Amino acid sequence: MGNAPCCGESIPGPLLLGDTFIDFTAPCTCTATTPDGKISWHEYIKDSWAILFSHPAAFTPICTTELGVMGVMGSELKKRGVKVCGLSCDSVANDEEW
Repeated sequence: MGNAPCCGESIPGPLLLGDTFIDFTAPCTCTATTPDGKISWHEYIKDSWAILFSHPAAFTPICTTELGVMGVMGSELKKRGVKVCGLSCDSVANDEEW
């Protein structure tokens, strides 16, 4: 993670471009699922650049806009070897319905 100086010491700061995000496993509706329907972040991205974005809730205008933008940018990101994953606070069933 990035570091920000404070009183001569380094403290954890925001993630910076190129920082490694923590590995996590979560339920998933995408094609990168494991046999048990979960995604492992580091296994999914491997050595690629990746965009992990979150949205507040399904069926809201903001979510539709964010997902739409990622959809429009999808082919260009894929050409550049960038993987995209949307993180939701909703249940898998709710996301599938949406």
